[in-house]
Amino acid sequence: MRICPPCHQHCSVVCPHSRCDKQCGDVCSVCPEQCNWACSHQGACSLPCGAPCDRLPCNLRCEKVLPCGHRCPAVCGEPCPQDKSWCVECCRVGRHNGKFDTVVDLILQETLGEINLDENPLCILACGHAFTAQSLDGIVGIHRGYYTSSDDTGALTSFVGLKPLVDEGGSGFFSVPSCPTCRQPVSGVLRAGRVVKRANIDMAQRKYVLSLQR
Repeated sequence: MRICPPCHQHCSVVCPHSRCDKQCGDVCSVCPEQCNWACSHQGACSLPCGAPCDRLPCNLRCEKVLPCGHRCPAVCGEPCPQDKSWCVECCRVGRHNGKFDTVVDLILQETLGEINLDENPLCILACGHAFTAQSLDGIVGIHRGYYTSSDDTGALTSFVGLKPLVDEGGSGFFSVPSCPTCRQPVSGVLRAGRVVKRANIDMAQRKYVLSLQR
């Protein structure tokens, strides 16, 4: 059996504290710092940054104000964008960056200018693309990490508990989800931490096994 050579691209693992400076094929170390994910509604994650989070996601919109003077478009608990590139009010006035007409709701195919951020706020990925929280939940398969409740139509309404992180596909490993726009691994989104961090740990284990076979 032919073993594929190690990937020499830069590692994609990133967190609020650091970015891995190794090559993609090298084994990463898990960040030992305290996890930053916290909000006034669901509390704080009590685990280290590199471990799958132990708190429930919040579905409310962030109440903070951006430097431009408008309310943050992100879901509560996520880092606020550092500029106005995803501010719907600024995009509506200037339309300078084209994001006002960017599809951010993959379920209803609605653009930034069409969605109601109070009902479905954004999650902004490290790659620079953004999607509604509901869309991101589907991209990362967030149901694998949480028990949820639904309304009469089957739509998710709230998270009610932590679910054991067991791969439903039978392989025993979680695959790292990717951005549907650029295909880069999903990172920089605290909401997805329980699932994405489990996937990163599984990937590190795979890399370690492969390193023993070289």
